[in-house]
Amino acid sequence: MTLYKPYFENDKQEQMFPAIGDEFIYQYARPSVTTDVVVFLEQLNEEVEVLLIKRGDKTEACASMWALPGGYMEIDETTRVAAARELLEETGLNVYLNELKLVGVYDKVDRDKRGRVITVAYTVRIHKKAEVRPTEGFEEEVSEYKWANLYKDIINNSDCELAFDHEQIIKDAYEQMGT
Repeated sequence: MTLYKPYFENDKQEQMFPAIGDEFIYQYARPSVTTDVVVFLEQLNEEVEVLLIKRGDKTEACASMWALPGGYMEIDETTRVAAARELLEETGLNVYLNELKLVGVYDKVDRDKRGRVITVAYTVRIHKKAEVRPTEGFEEEVSEYKWANLYKDIINNSDCELAFDHEQIIKDAYEQMGT
């Protein structure tokens, strides 16, 4: 049987769970939890665009690939709060929690080469193109931004290559748009 020690990124996380410390060993591996956000820009001409980020060269996985804004959930957050935080950090877009609508949970075992990662995807609709830039301190995570045409660049494009399973997440979010 393999035993797993808990992993804490910082002292704050370890202080929240003092009983877990070094003396507690898990029998089962713990997956990581991430969030991703599909930002739809709906315009008067009925064109729909999706905000994509180009992952920085120093990111652990899928470096320099186009992806959805998102990242790891902190130990003291809900997935919705993590999604809003990651969106703000990576794009500067600040949304209300109730604007984030659940798309789904993506848990394919090999979806991320870094290990067992489960993502909870959300969508948000905006109606005006906003200035997009990372929050100070997060500039290395994102190297570029683009608004991709939902139909031409993603839905009807067989050459669409996005990081992880983000193409499927976008398509699922699109299917939910009418509801």
